[in-house]
Amino acid sequence: MRILLAVSIITFFAIHAAAQSADSKKKALREDWLFMNCLVKTLNVRPAELRDPVNPDRAFDPTTGRNFFYDKDKEQWIDAKTGEAICPKTGSAGPNVAALYEDWLFMNCLVKTLNVRPAELRDPVNPDRAFDPTTGRNFFYDKDKEAWVDSKTGEQVCPPPTAPKTKDGVKTASVPARFELGLGYSYMHPDAEVVKDLNGFNVSGFYNVNSWLAVGGEFSGLYGTVTETRQFMVGDMKKDFDVKTSLDRYFYLFGPQVTWHPCEHAKVFGHVLVGGVHDRNEVSFPDGSMRSSADAFALAVGAGVDFQVTRHFSVGPSFDYVPTHFTSPTGDNWQNNWRVGVVGKISF
Repeated sequence: MRILLAVSIITFFAIHAAAQSADSKKKALREDWLFMNCLVKTLNVRPAELRDPVNPDRAFDPTTGRNFFYDKDKEQWIDAKTGEAICPKTGSAGPNVAALYEDWLFMNCLVKTLNVRPAELRDPVNPDRAFDPTTGRNFFYDKDKEAWVDSKTGEQVCPPPTAPKTKDGVKTASVPARFELGLGYSYMHPDAEVVKDLNGFNVSGFYNVNSWLAVGGEFSGLYGTVTETRQFMVGDMKKDFDVKTSLDRYFYLFGPQVTWHPCEHAKVFGHVLVGGVHDRNEVSFPDGSMRSSADAFALAVGAGVDFQVTRHFSVGPSFDYVPTHFTSPTGDNWQNNWRVGVVGKISF
């Protein structure tokens, strides 16, 4: 009795999960059909340029700068700024979702399962029927079960009744593969240095694990020079001489970055990066110069804002607290540095 009850419960949940998977797939098919057959044609933009590669529920028209999103409740593509329903228009009929699902099961399940070319498999007169010329088996599409069935045995072939299905019933990448490269200007106010102003560049590269988490790193070079007048003894007299001090500072940092999208045209990010810093110092006197270099641990804790200019290009400010750990004769080995900058980023 307990075994029978357990089997009944498992069967119920399997059927319920399959129904949910089919419903999710039909909704995804409707969204994709409306995108390809309505939004793309209405805007006259190539699909790869229009749809967001990370979030397929969003689209951006590079010609007009308009943003769109797919409203899953209304099942329509909407203009993000005006709220206007674009595809389909309010009151217009959408696609026959049941037919889309039938065709999807035929192409992505029955054809692959039987390994027969679609034109040889499907009946050209009645698309609800199929024939395998290799084995002689006949199949029909059961609209109530929403499945392709073997006409002789009654076996449900596609989708398999107990086959595990993905959340959306379609093979999709769980992690969107997208890279972001940045190049920008940086200013730093270094602590415990003669040179108090450094200017330079910043190069970064991050891989987006998902829509909010990325991993990567950055390399930056900062340069500064200051000239001071100092007194030196020349014989029995004090004379003023100019002393030029130069500092070249390079950072190489790596770590995670998180992103938040508060609105259509901007995103806020924060990161914690760890790595190292390399300093090169040169002090020039009238009769010569001295050079030195040092390496130390460095950390960057910061945040910034990216403003979307085009679909693949953004620009915005960044702010970082960058402590370094150079050994000091005074025993104060931590230096508190601050950095600000402006970075342009290309994503692909």
